[in-house]
Amino acid sequence: VPTFNVSNFALSNNTNAFRIQQPTPANNSLSLAVDLSMLVSVKNPNLFTIPLHEVDVEAFLVVPGGNKTAIGKGSSSSLSFPSKSTSNFTLPFTLTYYSMDGAQAILADPALGVILNACGITNPAQTSNLNIAYTAKVSVPPLDTFGIRPSFDGRLDVACPLDAGMVTTLGQIIAQLAKGGNGAAAAAAAAAAFA
Repeated sequence: VPTFNVSNFALSNNTNAFRIQQPTPANNSLSLAVDLSMLVSVKNPNLFTIPLHEVDVEAFLVVPGGNKTAIGKGSSSSLSFPSKSTSNFTLPFTLTYYSMDGAQAILADPALGVILNACGITNPAQTSNLNIAYTAKVSVPPLDTFGIRPSFDGRLDVACPLDAGMVTTLGQIIAQLAKGGNGAAAAAAAAAAFA
């Protein structure tokens, strides 16, 4: 079985790569989806080519305290890795964030706070990396015939994957949430999120 490693994320070239739905009076949810390309390397130490029917990757954002929040999935199929070599490929991946608890809870969410810090929305002069944990499951013949799917776990630190326009849009929505929250409780939650 080859070894599997995710090295980075890059913004997709899709025309609708960034999708965001902000809370409204009728819908308290905030949802964010960003199409990315996951940069993957696979090392095949064997004397024979290894075909993979499918690779499924699930990623988690590691927040302060070590807890993990699921932030997206990606998959690719019909891959082949030559013997005694390291191959690189890109895997389509969608980063997702969703909260349905209203402005107060959204602004106090540690996962959103990590994203805001990494993208310079909390403090444009001071950004941080996103700490991503991932699990990759591969379908390798003939193992997949018996329902066996080897898995690989890893971690990496990546910079904010959003471009300047996306950061501006997200920042404006967060500012609106902080301004339009419900009284003192929402103001306190916003202050904590931007601390």
